[in-house]
Amino acid sequence: MKLVVIADSPPKPRLYFYDPLGRVTEPLFAAMMNALCYKPTTKEDGLHEFRRRGGLLVNATYRPLDGLTHAAYVEAIQQSYPALLDELLKVVPEKLAPILLIKARLCRLLEPKLKADGFTMPYKGIGITSLLKTAGKFREQFAAL
Repeated sequence: MKLVVIADSPPKPRLYFYDPLGRVTEPLFAAMMNALCYKPTTKEDGLHEFRRRGGLLVNATYRPLDGLTHAAYVEAIQQSYPALLDELLKVVPEKLAPILLIKARLCRLLEPKLKADGFTMPYKGIGITSLLKTAGKFREQFAAL
């Protein structure tokens, strides 16, 4: 594992990052491929390349977060942290793979916890809005890794 990317939760229907039947133009997937400077012919092709290069995307929670108040969002992320920690320890038991959080508020919640638990956190979180508008900052941080 060379990089673990953490999003807050899966998006609404049919935009799940790992759905091989999805479109290569899905915002998060397209941004990841752009950061890799890779133009997949299919989503399955892009997923294979992402995995081949040592990338993994996980969610902080698998509960839907759309429409929650800030307090409910924070509570959902905090309640799901033990499960996230278990998942991370399975895929990066040595805690050496860098972790990139892609939402600014997720970064504020999880970066201190992940650092305290010994994970490598070399980069600040990236707001999803800027990720979707331009992959510049994301590409810069991703390419550096």
